[in-house]
Amino acid sequence: RVLKVHLEKLEKALTTRTVTARADTMTVRLSKDEGEFARDAASKSVYDRTFKWLIQRLNTSLQRD
Repeated sequence: RVLKVHLEKLEKALTTRTVTARADTMTVRLSKDEGEFARDAASKSVYDRTFKWLIQRLNTSLQRD
């Protein structure tokens, strides 16, 4: 597990998308470019959230003095 996420679920999220039309639902594999875009977007999101968490922790720590 990475970041408390099961690797199989992460892999599926980064390599497929779900398409729903009327009553049918299909899982479609992403192209190489789409998969890279999904990976990069997920990485940016993790970085952004980690940075914001760190800044909040630092600010809280500095306010205690």
